[in-house]
Amino acid sequence: MTISSNAELLPGMSVRGRWNKSTYLIERKLGEGANGHVYLVVGGTEAKQGRYALKVGFNTSDLQSEINLLKKLAPRVNKKPFFIDADDYMDVEDVHSFYVMQYVEGITMSSFIDKKGTDWLYLTGYYLLSRLIELHKRGFAFCDVKPSNVVVSAYGQVELIDYGGASPFGKSVRQFTEMYDRGYWNCGSRSADSGYDLFAFCLVFMQLAGAAQPGKGEELLPQIRSKSELFQAIKDCPTCHNIAPVLHGMINGTYLDSGKALEDWKRRMHTFGVGPKQTITIPWLGGLAVVSALLLTVSVYVVFN
Repeated sequence: MTISSNAELLPGMSVRGRWNKSTYLIERKLGEGANGHVYLVVGGTEAKQGRYALKVGFNTSDLQSEINLLKKLAPRVNKKPFFIDADDYMDVEDVHSFYVMQYVEGITMSSFIDKKGTDWLYLTGYYLLSRLIELHKRGFAFCDVKPSNVVVSAYGQVELIDYGGASPFGKSVRQFTEMYDRGYWNCGSRSADSGYDLFAFCLVFMQLAGAAQPGKGEELLPQIRSKSELFQAIKDCPTCHNIAPVLHGMINGTYLDSGKALEDWKRRMHTFGVGPKQTITIPWLGGLAVVSALLLTVSVYVVFN
């Protein structure tokens, strides 16, 4: 019998923990991260049934490290613990390690902005910064900040998923995506700190705002990957203009405190009419657009009150 690192589960299959005896029915695959497959499941103990996200790891030691981080860092979701269960299950030949966490309802940040429009970027950005700051206060950086690791609810609130890359301040970044990596853009070191997350956040915002990717369509040579190229992309992006000073600070690494970045973000939102004092004029866009605009107004009102 071996410990497997490449388990694949199909809808309708069930997983039963060897030690805790909880059973989970696979509904569908939610995605695949750098170190495992994630599935939507139904089940649990006889006394506690629900819909959860179950992750089967590629590497047992990496998965255990992620479990330890989840227990320490992950927030509560809807007043319930984010982490639910950890166990092994057996198939015909192998043993597979897994853990279970709360299933966060929503869609990825990129899908949300595609659906709702870039007007929602300022609000979702505010909530994402707030989530990152919660980690920073505990001395950790999330590190792998990217749209697919951010789930957004209908009201623009966000939750981080896949804590596998979270690292203590001062340690080397273990898990990252090049496009959002400070080192890749020659803008700083690849060590975990609040500035590393802020830089990645900035790149996520620019991407979803429609900023032109420097060197798009060609190989991104080191000389192309620079602050000046990113500043030019911000200058050429209308959605970035109102928030540009904050984005510049994130790229330059001038924010020693991520809380200050959040304060400046909120101030720019209010100054440029993203807040509740704005009177929104809605053209003839149809009922769905009206509902979206009203939801945005209400959601921003909550931030400022």
